Amino acid sequence: VIIAVVGFLETVAVGGKFAMAARYEYEPNQELLALGIANLSSAVMSGYPVTGSFSRTAVNAMFGASSLVACFMSSMIVLLAILVLLP
Repeated sequence: VIIAVVGFLETVAVGGKFAMAARYEYEPNQELLALGIANLSSAVMSGYPVTGSFSRTAVNAMFGASSLVACFMSSMIVLLAILVLLP
């Protein structure tokens, strides 16, 4: 429970900061629902607790990425790094 609360608070803080910088509406309740569903799915499959990836968000914001294509590309780079670097 503690990990979920800390993850949610961190997500709300960072999400609010980026929403304010980009001038769009941010709803913490929607974020809580998404994190809850992701964590329940992870628990059913014996996975790790889920939170946001703030380093990727910061890098995408720094480069001015504004579409889901940039999120997809950074996810593929992370997946490739995991496949290549881990045994």
